[in-house]
Amino acid sequence: MKKLKLFFITFLVSGISLSAHSQQSSVPSHCAANETVFLTAKTKRINQSPQGTTFTDTGKIVSLCADQAKDPIGKLTYRYGPVGKFEMEHVASPSNKLGNASVQSAPRVSEDLYFFSKGNFTYYIIVAGGMGSGVSLVVFDGNKRIVNLFSGNEESSDFQLSHKLNAHAVLTQRKPLHVDALGN
Repeated sequence: MKKLKLFFITFLVSGISLSAHSQQSSVPSHCAANETVFLTAKTKRINQSPQGTTFTDTGKIVSLCADQAKDPIGKLTYRYGPVGKFEMEHVASPSNKLGNASVQSAPRVSEDLYFFSKGNFTYYIIVAGGMGSGVSLVVFDGNKRIVNLFSGNEESSDFQLSHKLNAHAVLTQRKPLHVDALGN
């Protein structure tokens, strides 16, 4: 009986350990050691042909990094570029908020949009929810879409989201400029 209890306890502990390990993310981020990942995603080019849709890895990631691990967040930083070296950074704060909207993009598919403008460029980070999954990065130059990237559908290998932060202090609800042009 003791051997059975010991086996059962060992099995439970190893099962918990394996379960926790399998939920760790393998998605790199641009977040510093003192920041928390709000969102990080690999970026892939979308290739459409008569044979179907394929994706080509860009070798770059997009990250939204929070200044702390709990709300209220005082700063949410957008970073984009190759792993280990970002090319662009934009900081949202209570006085310089990111735009935020939720839209129904298809039956049973919703999208949370995080967006900001710099000059003539508008940047959208789009998180699919409901029956959808994945993160898109879409950039407009004026009204012309110049970037359309997608992470892939697998959370923990293509993208990682914080399910415990809402970042309301650095977000403002507003209608996106390109809401009708965001669909693929």
